[in-house]
Amino acid sequence: MRTRHKTITWPTAPFFTIRDLHRLNPRFVEITLRVRFTKEIESGNVAEIGSLNGGKGRPIKVFTLTPITDAKLRQAVAQKINLADAFLAITEEQSKEAA
Repeated sequence: MRTRHKTITWPTAPFFTIRDLHRLNPRFVEITLRVRFTKEIESGNVAEIGSLNGGKGRPIKVFTLTPITDAKLRQAVAQKINLADAFLAITEEQSKEAA
């Protein structure tokens, strides 16, 4: 008998990918985990912060738990994460203010 209402184990790292989420939640069927993850994005608990350039093919999307702070944005830039457009505008404004 299948158990229902499983809770997602969220990564403790500030940034994670779908692959990381699958590794932490092996008891979930992949499609179920993706649906639950999409609901968390829609509710505002998780946000896409950017992507990793892996060379060929699609870039790997990187996510973070909300709230997104300035420290998280700086850390993402330091880890060579290409910020999503919404956050890219914020970091450009901050760099202009610092100058």
